[in-house]
Amino acid sequence: MKREKDASKNEVKTTDFLLEMLALFILISLTIYAIKTGKLL
Repeated sequence: MKREKDASKNEVKTTDFLLEMLALFILISLTIYAIKTGKLL
C-alpha cells in the first residue's frame, strides 16, 4: 500500500513539473509575441 502511494506521488510530481514548464514556455512565448507586435498587455 505504501509503495503504491509513493509511486503515485512521484508521478504527480513529474506531471506538476511538466505543467509548470509548459506554463512557463507559454508565458515566455506570449511575452515575446507581445514585444514583437508592440502590444504589451
